[in-house]
Amino acid sequence: MHFFNRQVVLRITALLCCIALYLPALCHAEDATAQAPLLIITDSQEQVHYRGILDSLHNRLGNDFSIRVLNAGQRAEITRHLSKQPTGCVLSIGPLSFDAISQEPPAHCRLALLISKYRFARAPARYRQQSSAIFINQPLERITRVARQTLKRARQAAIIISRDWPETLSFGSSDMDLYIKRIKPGDSVVDTFRQAGRHADFIIALPDDEVYNRSNIKSILLTTYKAKVPLIGYSEALSRAGALISVYTPPQYLGKQAAEWLISNQQQPASQAASAFAAPPRYYRVAINAKVAHSLGTALRDDAVLAQGIREDSDE
Repeated sequence: MHFFNRQVVLRITALLCCIALYLPALCHAEDATAQAPLLIITDSQEQVHYRGILDSLHNRLGNDFSIRVLNAGQRAEITRHLSKQPTGCVLSIGPLSFDAISQEPPAHCRLALLISKYRFARAPARYRQQSSAIFINQPLERITRVARQTLKRARQAAIIISRDWPETLSFGSSDMDLYIKRIKPGDSVVDTFRQAGRHADFIIALPDDEVYNRSNIKSILLTTYKAKVPLIGYSEALSRAGALISVYTPPQYLGKQAAEWLISNQQQPASQAASAFAAPPRYYRVAINAKVAHSLGTALRDDAVLAQGIREDSDE
């Protein structure tokens, strides 16, 4: 009887030792497969551009993140979610979503997409210091490089911006001349663009809501068309509407860059989490509207077609 009890004790002891040996590994495996929480706030889940970003994020992050998507108008639900989930990342897509999340207490990490430098600069300073952003603005050096690769005449450029545009504009080391005109309230948009056309071989459009909005865009395109001055746009829509060239980032590639940052941030220890940054898109597409070039009589370089397509600038 005592021998039997001793055998039972030995077996139980051996079992407990095995459990103690493998328990840390099991816990580590559970942690490794745990999905990090990610709240995505978007201006729209239906519009093609927003849908493209969301699909790209789901495809690239679905295995590593527990994703929840809310619309910018669901303010109460956004607040409720963040109060229950104070850690994790929050990603906003669009200006309305950016405004909504900027009113909330700081989260572990924040990333804003489809936001312009102009809109970001107007956010509360506390939010800007704690948030990251991938701007829709393409670097001026990138735009002028594309202009030189496509236009036979590209020595003088013009930029029209609102009075409160937050950054100083320059072409850096480029020898291209730059004419800058700031529009004040009450100024005529048509007269401003007509005057700019007299000083430039082409006009660069920047994502400035005070200038390039639904009320002005038709007048701007018509004025530059009549003046035979090419417009370089910042979106696919502007290219279709009448811009000769557009330099922009397609939604799936904006989602790709955001996913790369989120995964990199997630893989780092909490004490070494990526610091806030604000940067231009890494990936971009160049689109040339050949019909507009023909209508304007604009001379393109023989190899201009080679400038089109997806590109990557990792050092900008």
